[in-house]
Amino acid sequence: MKLYKSLLAASIFLLCFSCKKNSNEPNTDYDTTTVTYGLQGYITDENNRPVEGAEVTSAAGVVHTNASGKFIYNKITSVVENAYVTVKKDGYFEGSRSFIPEADQVHSIKIKLLKRDTYKTINAISGGQASFASGIKLDFPGNAFETLTGTAYTGVVNVYTAYIDPTADDFTEIMPGDLRGLDETGNKVSLISFGMLKVELETSSGEPLQVASGKQVKMTSPIQNIQQSKAPASIPLFYWEKATGLWQLQGEATKNGNEYSGYVTHFTDWNYDLYTPNWSTVKAKFVTPSGNPVAFKRVDIIPVDANFDFPGASSSTGKINIAVPLWPTQMLLIMKDDCGQVLYSSNIGMVTGPLDLGTIVVTNIVPTLTITGRITDCSGAPLGNAKVFIEMLGRFEGMQALPDGSFNMELLGCLSAVEFKVYASSSTGGELQVPVTVQVNARTSIDVGDIAVCNDAGDEFIRIIRDNDTLDYRFPEATSIFGDVIRPDYTKDSSRTNIFALVPGEAVYQGLILNHAPFDFTAPGTMKLYVISHGLNGVIYSYAPVTPNIQGLPVTDPTVNITEYGPVGGYIAGNFTGRCYRELYYALDNNYMFKVTFRVKRRQ
Repeated sequence: MKLYKSLLAASIFLLCFSCKKNSNEPNTDYDTTTVTYGLQGYITDENNRPVEGAEVTSAAGVVHTNASGKFIYNKITSVVENAYVTVKKDGYFEGSRSFIPEADQVHSIKIKLLKRDTYKTINAISGGQASFASGIKLDFPGNAFETLTGTAYTGVVNVYTAYIDPTADDFTEIMPGDLRGLDETGNKVSLISFGMLKVELETSSGEPLQVASGKQVKMTSPIQNIQQSKAPASIPLFYWEKATGLWQLQGEATKNGNEYSGYVTHFTDWNYDLYTPNWSTVKAKFVTPSGNPVAFKRVDIIPVDANFDFPGASSSTGKINIAVPLWPTQMLLIMKDDCGQVLYSSNIGMVTGPLDLGTIVVTNIVPTLTITGRITDCSGAPLGNAKVFIEMLGRFEGMQALPDGSFNMELLGCLSAVEFKVYASSSTGGELQVPVTVQVNARTSIDVGDIAVCNDAGDEFIRIIRDNDTLDYRFPEATSIFGDVIRPDYTKDSSRTNIFALVPGEAVYQGLILNHAPFDFTAPGTMKLYVISHGLNGVIYSYAPVTPNIQGLPVTDPTVNITEYGPVGGYIAGNFTGRCYRELYYALDNNYMFKVTFRVKRRQ
């Protein structure tokens, strides 16, 4: 849920800000007893695409994410107060997550990594300002850089930054750790963020740099519009302490218009925060009506007055243990499924200390969506062990296809989704450049058919499978015709899109006619099939999709998935799976199951 969906209640902010100055009930007790648990996680990029090969580090050592962006620890032992993992991947800023573990549970987390591709250059001797489109500004004095061993650096400095918007929907997936920290005397505090930023300094050859001893850098960050009216004149600064996996108070920033500015002497991650003293935990166990655990579902605890997210997730046995601030306000608890649908919601009242809600029965359990299909190469041969990803409502699920190229994925819920997209890649480097978009239409089981992944960007083909008969048309053996050229037995008709191959020796065209005017769309999507055509020995056979007006025949959705659509000279690619009947014959024994895949160059 988005932070700051509405303006935050003034009473909450006044309370938090006054607590910064008056922590009259300090709590420096940090429970260092240990607990053993399991952990699974999911690492994505900013666009929710899985990140493969990311290095994940916990108290149990290092593991790496698979093709689906997932990692698993079977057993971790860490302090009960705070479990902590970090994630590294070349080309990205480091990510992390902190949470409170439960003994003998398998926990689940998601971390979204930010691309490390935006930088400005500074002359180390003269210094200067590095200003970014995100609103971050860094003012460096002269001679303010040194190597990690303390040697003065006088060359060109590359300054990398990323701004983390606290009002964004995915803020809690991106932010380092969680919203807990320690003040200057070690008191435990809960945070309210007004923005975070990442800064890294490097030499022109990529060696890390740090701020020189005795130097200060002016750090400026934007204040989001929805936070303006509640932003105080000055605000504490917290930096990310990797040793503890918590935020640490150090200094403050001053408001100037729609910005906060403060001075820092080092860079990790920085956070502009109001805070309240201490935190506590909310526990519960979620089960289905039959008593089975509702596992690995997102659970948020949200102050009614503020719409903040304090996020967590149910464990393998359906349990939660979420850190929340001790605020004098009612709290909402909301559980959602994999696609964002609410499974459970309740006002749990005011949290004044450890709260155990006991066992909660979740009755709003929705059916499972099953997605099947097969990954092939451009000639239609199966691609064993290809990687398949399903994107639905902004979330990804992935798996590896079987040796025969087939895959079978189950997603809990998600039937409210209008469509999903299928991504695929082969082990030899081929990749589906544009995803296949499939309409859900409230179905619980969907076969997306064959999806072709091409290794050669210039590979052109039309492949038609009628029941068990296969017709392959490939270049240079066949000449592709696309667009305004119609097969010989049709008068010229520019009202439809045509995808054909002309085979030498056969005065007939093989391919599809799509019930869509040519050239009036510019991006991948879906089109309706008008007819499939193929010929043999000069005879043309035409097949139309079975629709409800053909009484007695099983109905087929006549949707053709257009997975690639380039300009003239580029490529159009796609696929169709469905039952078609032989035109002029409406009997059941004259209809066939077709699987068609194609990728041809646009000639006009």
